[in-house]
Amino acid sequence: MCILCYVCILNHSAQLKVLAITASNTWGLSLLVLLLGYGLVEVPRICWNMSKQEYSLSRTYFKIAKMSLEHIEAEEALEDALSVSFNVLYSVHLTSSSEVSY
Repeated sequence: MCILCYVCILNHSAQLKVLAITASNTWGLSLLVLLLGYGLVEVPRICWNMSKQEYSLSRTYFKIAKMSLEHIEAEEALEDALSVSFNVLYSVHLTSSSEVSY
């Protein structure tokens, strides 16, 4: 950015053209390296699939079903924990009341 400001201030149009070409090549190569890490095909495929309503809807239905199962399992785990804690509380209450004698 500083180099671009420096070249613009000095009005070197030949250097500005070279700088623009170099910057565009650098940007293109950087983007290519990033996309090669994930795949040149996968990014457009994801964009294409997300534009299709049927695909998005079926994917959302799958996520909802998965989250519903997780919710049910969490509720069951909560009920188990509550029953264990109530049993412990009840047994502690019984032992503390039987120890107290008047």
